[in-house]
Amino acid sequence: MSRSIMGLMAGAAALAGCATIPKLPDAPKAAPAESFATARSFQAPEAAWPADRWWSAYADPQLDELMDEALAGSPSLAEAAARLRAADARSRQARAATLPGIAANAQAAESKQSYNNGIPAQFVPRGYNDTGRATLDFSYDLDLWGRNRAALKAATSEADAARMDAAEARLALTTAVAGAYADFAALNAEHDAADAALTNRQASADL
Repeated sequence: MSRSIMGLMAGAAALAGCATIPKLPDAPKAAPAESFATARSFQAPEAAWPADRWWSAYADPQLDELMDEALAGSPSLAEAAARLRAADARSRQARAATLPGIAANAQAAESKQSYNNGIPAQFVPRGYNDTGRATLDFSYDLDLWGRNRAALKAATSEADAARMDAAEARLALTTAVAGAYADFAALNAEHDAADAALTNRQASADL
């Protein structure tokens, strides 16, 4: 290799070593989900939960009777109510563990000393001796590690979930009954309209 070529290669290497790396721009940050239009368009408006007897607004005694019969004879509602009662009981038990405890005790006794215990009879009390004792015990768990508070939180969440399940089961049943009742009323209306049309045609044919 000639000296001129070696000199060019050495100069190129020196220039490469002195070159600086250009500063790259910062990586783009991901936009939050709520900033997208689709996230805003799919947000559901807040609505109040229907009342327990929401169908009473229709003022239909027959519908009221059907609803009462369905609610009284529904196995799913009975099961949901049983789960709710059990969850409420566990919640009350967990809450009781976080409260102070008070226990009252009382004892009563009646005794009579023997006259044959070596003590002269004149010094032995006559008759029966009545004794009594009453105590009041107070206790409180400081719950330094938060065990009782965690148990109460879990039991309360379980009770709330069971309560929501029972409300959803009740709403699903009543809406199904109301839908069937509306369909039945619509069929009756169509039947009455068909009867009226048939009567009108017969009257027209008789003319």
